[in-house]
Amino acid sequence: MLIYGLIAALATMLAKKIGSTLNSFVMTGWNLVIGSIVLLFIGILMGGSLFAINWTPLGILLLIILAAASAIPFSLWYWCAQYANLGEITVYKFIMPISGSILAVAFGERFTAPLAIGLVLVCISIIMINKPPKFIQKLNRNEKNAF
Repeated sequence: MLIYGLIAALATMLAKKIGSTLNSFVMTGWNLVIGSIVLLFIGILMGGSLFAINWTPLGILLLIILAAASAIPFSLWYWCAQYANLGEITVYKFIMPISGSILAVAFGERFTAPLAIGLVLVCISIIMINKPPKFIQKLNRNEKNAF
């Protein structure tokens, strides 16, 4: 999870920089293509094979739908990153593990104590990030009173 957070932060900062010259949908497309090639090589190195999959028309259609379901939110995320303060919008990425855990339980995964603890910690981190420390609030009040 820590490695994901680091890579996601770096990708968002890079997307903000590159996004000023490149369309966010094009950038997301390249991001997904390069990422899928890397994952394909890792899968092959670990003994996987594309020929082990029974490719049916329904399976291909579902693959296309899932690709769109991944590409559209990331494109919108990178588009928002171009125009918003990254410190303010990055907190919404914490929603992904929460929604993923809820969906996993909805589809039959067991709700375990480590999962509950993880969800509580993610929720606490969202609250901590959105609520500035008291000394910053005091500084803001003092600045307003100075004028």
